[in-house]
Amino acid sequence: MVRHRDLQARSDPKRSNARQTPQPASGIERFLPALLILIVLGVYALAMGAEFIGWDDPTNVPDNPVLKLSGTQAIAHFWSQPYDKLYIPVTYTVWTILAAVGTVSTPSGGVEFNPFIFHAANVILHALATVLVYQILQLRLRNVWACAAGALLFAVHPVQVETVAWVTAMKDVLSGTLSLSAIWLFLLSVHWVDASNEVRNLDPDRASHGPIRWGMYILSLLLFSLSLLAKPSAVAAIPILLILYWLGSDRRWKLVGALLVPWLVLGLVDVLVTHAVQPIAAPADGGRWWLRPLIAGDALAFYLYKLFIPIRLGLFYGRTPSAIIENGAIWFTWIVPVLVLGAIAWLGRKSRWPAAAALLFIAGVLPVLGLVPFTFQAYSTVADHYLYLSMLGPALALAMILSIAGMVRTKAAIIRWGTGVVLLILAGLTVAQTRYWHDSIALFTHAYAVNPHSGEAAILLAGQYNSAGDVSDALLWVDRAAPYVPKNNGSESVLHSTRASALLNAHRYNEAERELKTAIQLDSSNQLARYNLDVLREKKSRGTLGPSR
Repeated sequence: MVRHRDLQARSDPKRSNARQTPQPASGIERFLPALLILIVLGVYALAMGAEFIGWDDPTNVPDNPVLKLSGTQAIAHFWSQPYDKLYIPVTYTVWTILAAVGTVSTPSGGVEFNPFIFHAANVILHALATVLVYQILQLRLRNVWACAAGALLFAVHPVQVETVAWVTAMKDVLSGTLSLSAIWLFLLSVHWVDASNEVRNLDPDRASHGPIRWGMYILSLLLFSLSLLAKPSAVAAIPILLILYWLGSDRRWKLVGALLVPWLVLGLVDVLVTHAVQPIAAPADGGRWWLRPLIAGDALAFYLYKLFIPIRLGLFYGRTPSAIIENGAIWFTWIVPVLVLGAIAWLGRKSRWPAAAALLFIAGVLPVLGLVPFTFQAYSTVADHYLYLSMLGPALALAMILSIAGMVRTKAAIIRWGTGVVLLILAGLTVAQTRYWHDSIALFTHAYAVNPHSGEAAILLAGQYNSAGDVSDALLWVDRAAPYVPKNNGSESVLHSTRASALLNAHRYNEAERELKTAIQLDSSNQLARYNLDVLREKKSRGTLGPSR
C-alpha cells in the first residue's frame, strides 16, 4: 500500500533519508503568504465597501443596544450572559472593539457604526485564514506552490463569499481562523519539525519523534477555546485535527488522544451551553430521528453540487427537512455522496489523501448536517457559510493533485495551467458574487431570484421597500411571500407584522390593527407588533392619527 510518505519520497528522488538538509526557498516562495493576503484583499475589495445587511446585521451590530454602552460595560455584558439566544462572547468582544473605532457622526448630529470597519475586519480575517491553510498544507506537502494553490482555492471559491461579505458571519470567519490557528499549532506541537529561516518542512518518517512542544500545545488549546466562544460549531476542529494527524502519521496515537482530552471536554461543555441557551423546542424534522442520516446525505449532495458548480448562490435555499420530504428528494439525493465516498474508498487503497480530503469536507459541516437539529433548519439545512472550514478538504485535494502531477513531467504543465485558469474563473465568480452583498435590496432580490419560493427573501424585501417609503412595492412583496412562509407561528407572525407596518405607512389603520392583532396572536413574543399596536392605540385615543385611507 502506497502511503503519503511514499508519495513524498517519489516526488523528491534526491531525498534519501530523514536527515536530509532542506533546500533553501526561492525568493518568491518566501513571499507567498504575503502574496496570498494581497490576492484575498483584491478579490474581496468590493465587499469592504458594502453596507450592513437587513438580515441579522441590525440585531447584532447597528441596532444592538449593548454595543452602544461603553466598551468595558458591553464586553462584561456579553461575557456574563447570552445575547439573542447565542453565547458567543469572543465574537461580540471583537464587534465591541470595532464599534469603538468605527463610530461616525451622522448629519443629524447622532452617531452610527461604519460598516467599512466591520467588512474590512472580515476580509482581513479571511486573509489570515488563507495563510493558515497554506501553513497547514505545508505540514503535509513539500511543494509550496501546490500548497499555495490549495490555499487559493480555499480563499477565492465563491461559496466563501457569504462568510466574508456578511458582517454577521464574522462568527464563522473568526471562529474558523481561530480553529485553523489551533489546529496548526497542535500539529506543530506533536510533530518533529526541521525549521530554519528559509524553510519549514515536516518529515513524516520522523513525525513521531521529539518532545512535545508544550508552549505550542497550550496556545493551541487556548485558541480552540476561543474559537468555541466565537461560534459553537468550532467543535468540528476536533475531527479535522484527527484527520490531518492521521494523514501524516501512524504513531503516537495514545499520546495524541491524551492531548485531545481537554479539547473534547471544552467541546462538550460548549455543546451543553449552546443547548441550554438555544433550545430546540420543535425540531424542523418533526423529531423523526430515523430520517436524519438521509437529511445529512441530502445536505452533502447539495454541498458537492455547489462545490463543483458554484453558481446561483443565495442566502435562502429553502432546503428544509419538510421541503425535501415533500418533494421526494430525500429518498434519492443521499445516493450521490454515498457513491462519491465509495469511489474515494476505492482510491484510498493506494493513498490516504483522497479519503482525508473527503473526510475533512464532511467534518467541517458535521455539526450542521441535520444529524442533530439546529435553529436555522427552520429556514434551510444548508447554507454557504457552513462550508467555511470544510473548504480545507478541497484545498488539500488540489494541493495533492498538483504535487503528484509534478512527478509526471509530460502532464504537469497542462495540469498547472488548467488549475490557474480554474482559480482565475473562481476568483471572477467571487468578485461577481460580492456585488450582491452591497446592500439589502440587491442581496434579497438576488436571493429571491435564486429561490422564488423563499418567503424569507420576499418578506425582507417588503421590509426594505417599506423603510424606503415605497408602500406599494412593500405590500406587493408581502403578497408574494405569503404562499411560501414556513407554516409556523413565528414566521407567519412576522409576515402579518410586516404587512401591518406597510399598512400603517399607507394610513390604512383599521387593516393594520387587524394584522397586528393576528401577529401577536400567532406569536406573543413579537415585540415589534406589540410596540406598533400600542403606538397605534395611543394615537387613536389621542386623536393624533392622520387621515385614514
